[in-house]
Amino acid sequence: MNSITQQQLAPLPAAHGTTPPPPTSHSDMFLNMIQGKSVTVIVGQHSLYCTYTLPVALLCVHSFYLGKEIAGLTMVNKKRKLSPSREGEEVEAKVVVEAKDKNKDEKPTEEKSVKEDKINEERVIRLTDVDPAIFGLFLKFIYKDSYPPNVDARTSTTHYPHRSLTAVPKSTTLGSETATALRQPSSKISPANSDGRIQATPPLSHMPALMPPPPSPQDMNQIEFIPPSVHAWLLGQRLGALPFMNHAISRIYAGIGVYFALTPSLLDYVWKETSPSPTIASSSSNSSSGSTPSATAKNVLAPSPLRKLLLDVLVTHWSRHHPSNPNAVVVRSLSVSPNFSAPLKVAWDRLFDEHTDLRNEFIYGLQGGVQLMPANAYFATPLPTGQSGMVKGGVANSEFRKEHGRGSGQAEKEVVIKEDKKCEMDALADKKEGGG
Repeated sequence: MNSITQQQLAPLPAAHGTTPPPPTSHSDMFLNMIQGKSVTVIVGQHSLYCTYTLPVALLCVHSFYLGKEIAGLTMVNKKRKLSPSREGEEVEAKVVVEAKDKNKDEKPTEEKSVKEDKINEERVIRLTDVDPAIFGLFLKFIYKDSYPPNVDARTSTTHYPHRSLTAVPKSTTLGSETATALRQPSSKISPANSDGRIQATPPLSHMPALMPPPPSPQDMNQIEFIPPSVHAWLLGQRLGALPFMNHAISRIYAGIGVYFALTPSLLDYVWKETSPSPTIASSSSNSSSGSTPSATAKNVLAPSPLRKLLLDVLVTHWSRHHPSNPNAVVVRSLSVSPNFSAPLKVAWDRLFDEHTDLRNEFIYGLQGGVQLMPANAYFATPLPTGQSGMVKGGVANSEFRKEHGRGSGQAEKEVVIKEDKKCEMDALADKKEGGG
């Protein structure tokens, strides 16, 4: 009898070819993140700005910087509530609500809604110098875990204007009593749109075998194209969004030789945008102080995984080229010639003269020992919590230093972006308290 009971209670074997249902923890967590309080994020300025109302919890989970901005706004709002004028407003609102409750036939309290609207207006973050199209890639990632790979195709410039994140001039016309995130321009390069696709060469394993060679750039302006994924990676670094950074560098890795090639303009832009400042510190700004990330105190990964990836590709493909399109991975000329044309030679020489660190690493790499690694070797990774919760520049850099016996110098600096779960937990707890 016992054996029969045990047999009846035994779980049924899984049917052949079927898989168990996915766990609900991930979906439940996402549902929790899109509930509760919201914050208004204004990206860009003038006629190019976009306004988003985004869940606080979702932003805190995906961006350390935005989490700190939200925390600063929350503190400011609490201080305003404790001021005498705010207390008087709250008492007056309570009286209005009580009067409305006594008369059930009247409309719902509009005064309460007006009060809530005022609070929502104060909960605003402005990113005036961020390209709305690039921020849109961040939103697609945090909502859909990905953004389209073809955004880096130079034929898609209609939908994704390729300009620098710092190209938008600073302005205070959108208001001053809000959290801001302004940064001084650190590069004068103005990427231009161009046409045509570029085919990859080994060891980039994602090369389509039968893809016909695309036309080469026809003028110098066309090779100043900066892929949106490069802007996305830099935005992720600025926002302290590690998963978004790693997704963007995966897109860069897959797009080199397929959607774009390495050019002097691209490397110059990346090297300027990833130069570690003398005093590396994360920004903590709020609506009252007005402090913002600047050129001397910005979130910069050191060593930079993006630099390491581009340098490895440059070294690997500098002396080798695809027979059908020599400019597939590294642009050498404005035609299909494998030889360096005069304008490109001048541009490359100017690049190496301006960035001596790039020149030294490049020459060292040409001597041997440098090879292109898998995409995940260039991911930015968090350090253990016991080490200040900081983030380092990825597996590639540690392996590179170990291989070449480098254990000191500027490359040993670590990044200022850190993971902070407090904002996430506070944001998830807000909805339980009934806050909207």
